[in-house]
Amino acid sequence: MRLRELVETSVAVGATRSRTAKRDALAALLAAAAPEEVPAAVAFGSGTLLQLVHGLLARADGDEQRFLVRLLLGDLGQGALAGVMVERVARAAGLPAAEVRRALMLRGDLPAVAALALSEGSAGLGALRLEVGRPVAPMLASTAADLGAALSRIVPAAVEWKLDGARIQVHRDGEDVQIFSRTLDEVTPRLVDVLPHPRPWPGTVAGTGTMPA
Repeated sequence: MRLRELVETSVAVGATRSRTAKRDALAALLAAAAPEEVPAAVAFGSGTLLQLVHGLLARADGDEQRFLVRLLLGDLGQGALAGVMVERVARAAGLPAAEVRRALMLRGDLPAVAALALSEGSAGLGALRLEVGRPVAPMLASTAADLGAALSRIVPAAVEWKLDGARIQVHRDGEDVQIFSRTLDEVTPRLVDVLPHPRPWPGTVAGTGTMPA
């Protein structure tokens, strides 16, 4: 796949308000990509970077450079970010979107999940399991037209106050504990006070707080 194909697809996706047209264009792009090209196509197509692009910018033409700059700024302006890209990956691979969402939750890496979906299909995604030390992606909420429509999807439903604070997930393997943020970044060095056995990390001072092991 050439960068020009990705740019032309991005332009087409950004020029239409039709979710179906966006879906079909992105799915066709992914279906035509070679297995080793899928991670980059998914990442770039949903507005994220995999690597530095200095050399690529030097070789790119004007339209391609503008696309890459928008990609660097995190604003492709095409209405196809990661949440939307999951459905496109599923369509390109001929799989139910639920299977791709499950795999993304367990793997936490959409480009990697897309490559697996398009190369190994349902069997490859189904082989993914929970793994200590690999953060689990949070479940994403979907929108509804109004409160009534939202409550009709979940019966019975309960509503509670939303408390502000940091959401974390803790992974433990014996004495080894890792803490991850909602964005799947490891934040263990910042939260040594909640470890069962606080220990010093580079640039930090171990606290004295404890947590049941």
